[in-house]
Amino acid sequence: MSTFVHSIDNVGNKGRTITAEGLFSALPIEIQERLKEAGRVRMVEDGQIIQHRGDDPDSFFVIASGQVKLGQYGRDGEMQVLFLLGESDSFGELACLGKFPRAVDAEAVGDVRLYCISEAEFTDVLLTEPKIAMNVMSFLAQQLREAMDHLVMHRKMPAPQRLARSLLMLCKDKKAPVVLDIRHQELAELVGVSRVSIAKTLTILDKNGILDRGYGKLVINDPDALHSWHGDTVVDKE
Repeated sequence: MSTFVHSIDNVGNKGRTITAEGLFSALPIEIQERLKEAGRVRMVEDGQIIQHRGDDPDSFFVIASGQVKLGQYGRDGEMQVLFLLGESDSFGELACLGKFPRAVDAEAVGDVRLYCISEAEFTDVLLTEPKIAMNVMSFLAQQLREAMDHLVMHRKMPAPQRLARSLLMLCKDKKAPVVLDIRHQELAELVGVSRVSIAKTLTILDKNGILDRGYGKLVINDPDALHSWHGDTVVDKE
């Protein structure tokens, strides 16, 4: 295992595993700022539940800092994570627009700062600004397409490839080496396998220099190699 000695002068990438932007980003900057000012700031600690599946949608959220995982808790109390969201991402708008109960649970990963935007304020913007409403519809289509791609990935793609894809999404377009603030547990939930399986796969990637592991962090040294990795093409060098 590597000693994690990179001299990197940032605090880590609060990445995301979704490429389509949130609906909030479809709004003009001046409208975004107006809604933030009209909303309220909410501070959430690591592991705290932000919303429960089935809750009434009286508001939606914009992440000012930190990360939030979205998914569904099973009867065993474990969450099946669908997405990991980062700074500037938003969630909860769909339930507001459709006026149906929230479809997913949301939990803070680390300390999180949120803007809580009321459903009434959001609806008023869409009703009075037709062009903005059209932009929101376009973003909805992008999100639906990504959700379908995500479903196909989890049904057909082997676990090592799902892990590689999730790591690449977290890296986004950052220049290597990329520091990811993420724990094995979050990766296991995203990929849908055990922490043991995640650890084994990360060990192979670590030994081959594609990434380095640290406490609660990963450093992606070679995103290109990660992109081409299929789980059975990397030779264990030990």
